[in-house]
This record gives sequence, structure tokens and C-alpha cells, in this order.
Amino acid sequence: MSQQNLRAIGISFALSIIPVILLAFGLLPAYGEYKYSYDLLFKLPYLLIGLVALLGWRLNSTRILFVSLAFLLGYALLSSITFNAIVRLRHEDRASVATLALPLSMVCIFTLGERRLLSRHGLLKLGVVILPFLLLILGLRFKLHFLPGLLDWRPLPHLRTWRLSGLAQLSFVAFGITAALYRDRYIQYFSLSSLVALVPLMYGFNRVVLRDMSRLEVNLVTSLTFSGASLVLIYAVYRLYWQKVYIDELTGVPNRRALDEALAALDGTYTVAMVDIDHFKKFNDTYGHEQGDHVLRLVAAHFDRESGHHVYRYGGEEFCLLYAGARAEDMRPAIDGIRSSLAQREFTIRSSDEQRAKTSWKDRGSAQPGTKIRITVSIGVADSRPGRKLASQDAIRHADGALYQAKKAGRNRVIVDRGEGPA
Repeated sequence: MSQQNLRAIGISFALSIIPVILLAFGLLPAYGEYKYSYDLLFKLPYLLIGLVALLGWRLNSTRILFVSLAFLLGYALLSSITFNAIVRLRHEDRASVATLALPLSMVCIFTLGERRLLSRHGLLKLGVVILPFLLLILGLRFKLHFLPGLLDWRPLPHLRTWRLSGLAQLSFVAFGITAALYRDRYIQYFSLSSLVALVPLMYGFNRVVLRDMSRLEVNLVTSLTFSGASLVLIYAVYRLYWQKVYIDELTGVPNRRALDEALAALDGTYTVAMVDIDHFKKFNDTYGHEQGDHVLRLVAAHFDRESGHHVYRYGGEEFCLLYAGARAEDMRPAIDGIRSSLAQREFTIRSSDEQRAKTSWKDRGSAQPGTKIRITVSIGVADSRPGRKLASQDAIRHADGALYQAKKAGRNRVIVDRGEGPA
């Protein structure tokens, strides 16, 4: 996982523990003095969860919509007077249902993948998401004899401060494994954030199960914990928007829009290096576009790691390195070292017969899986020293001119623009 995602998850976790701190240390005033404020607090989760659903709809992601629906069901189950009048269960039973059903719904959402909402598969997934809540509520409502025993099972009965059902703990772990192993890079961060969002909920549910509470206390605990969870989800959706706008989906590095904004924010001296993969079109024709995508990801990851996250995808097989406050001649050894280390690496053709069958006849080539090849790049470097009075696009044009010279000289090399090349 990228460092940016790790930092974002850290922020999500910090947001999630705010309600836990408020509840743990009793940092809340009396209800009677601030009745109006508390009434707004009880309605806040509906607004926040609704905002998550709206953002998910704008992102065209049914997974975000279904996650917001599952959280909405959990909140309504514990706080809605109308809902409670229908199900007629104790606070403790409703909390037990929510702790088990929510993680199970999360597992279903991220296991079944993306589905168009108004389709047969989308409606089927919707039913699967709701099913854990429905079965548990009906089971307790009609007093199925085995269900209370299952919900009351606890692997560590001697822990007096932790009374959540063992099945709820197992379902939370199952969702944790599902989120950690999720392979869609675009949505993986949201799945992990959904896991983080369950942390304050589990704490709040445990408070409800642990001791007998009044309706007011249950609503207060529920509202605070769901508000904290909703803030985590909102931040996660914001990160998805940010990734969609500024991150190249194929390679995972910032895109040209991010580069343009970074260049616009720079002042003074900076260095631009334009990177082009040698003979990339020939590689695509020989091995297929799928292998070409693997090469793009490999090169992007290599430059991102070795350059200290200064790489952007410029377009096609071109990348751009951007170093603020540095001159081209000073950066040349480091850039050449990155080029050299890439040239020494071996890239393995991994395509199976099934994968090759999906490419066109023209692109299949004759290479067999396990073939070892080497990837080289040509790099042109230019800077914007104040004396040259170059705008950002001028610096890129000078770097492009140096890149042309590197290709003309035989490729797999770094050439620094001296101010005499084509602008």
C-alpha cells in the first residue's frame, strides 16, 4: 500500500476515535440543559450517511452506496423509534444484531464487487446486503431458540469490559481479512476505511451491551459513534475523488493534471526530466498491450520509489520527474542512477495462454511466459534557472528537446539541456 494511503488511513483512524474519547471520559454536558443541541446530534448521522450515499452516487460506485445503506440500517435499528416499535427488541439485542450484521454486510459488499444498481445482479447484491439484518431481526423477533445462544457466545467470558458476541468479533475479523486482501487498488482504501469506521461502532455497541441504558443514553452513544464512522467514510470518499482527479489509474502515480498544478505552484529554480520508454510501440506489438501495461506500472513504480515520489505520468509511455529547488546539472547523477538501475532489472513475461488468447492476433507475438527482457528509458533534463526566465511549459519543451537528443544519440541515456536545444 502507498505511503499516501497509509497516511490517509491514519487520519481516518484519528477521526474514528473522537467519539470514543468523548464517551470514555464523559465529556458531554447534561441532556436537559442542551436538549435542542442533542436533538440535532441525534439527526446528524442521517445527514452524514446521506452525504456518503450522494457522493457514492456521483462517483457511480454501488459499493459506496451499499456501505452507506448498511450503516443507515445499523443506525436506524438502534436509534429510530419507528424501527424499534416494529422490531420490538431490547437495546442489547439490537446492538448484538448490528455488531454481527454490519461486518457481514461489508464482507458481502466487497466480495461481490461492483454491480450496476438497476440491474438483476445489482438488486441481488442489495438483497444480500440487507439479508444479515433481516435474518437476525426475524430470528430474535420470533424467538428462534438457537439464535440467542449464538449471539451470547463469547470466546473470552472472563473479560467483563468486553461483552460483544464472539460471532460479531469473528465477522469483524472476516471483514478485516476481506479489506486487506481486496485487489482493486482504486477502492481498496475505501474498504480499509470502512473497517476503520467500524471501530467506534464496536466500542459503542459494547457500551450498550455491557450495561442497561435508558433510551436517551442509547441514542447518545449511537449518534456519536455513527457520526464518527460517517466522518471516516466522508474522508474516504473525498480521497477517492482526489485519486480520480489527480492519480493515473493504470500506474498509480500522479497524472498530468497534478503535474500542471505542481508546476504552477513552483517559483524559482526547479528541474524537469522527461522520461520515455525505449521502443515501447515495438514492445506492444511483440508482447501485447497487457504486457505493455505491466511495463508502464513497473517503470512508474521504479521511478516513484527511486525518485522519492517526484514522478508523474505525462501521457502514453512518457513520465515526468519534477524536483523543486534543484538545478539540472546537480540532479543529473541521481536521475542517471535511476535510469541505470532500471536498465539492470529483468522483466519477466508473465502472460498465460488464456491471457494471450484475449489479445489480438497481431499483438500475440512469439514470446513465451518466463521470457526475460530488460526495459530502458531515455531522459531529457532541463531546469528553470532564474537567469533563463523560462515558464513551466518552456522548461518542459527544453526537457523534450533534450529527450529527443537522447533518443537520437542511441537511447538509454540522460542528456541535460544546455539552453541551445529546441524550445
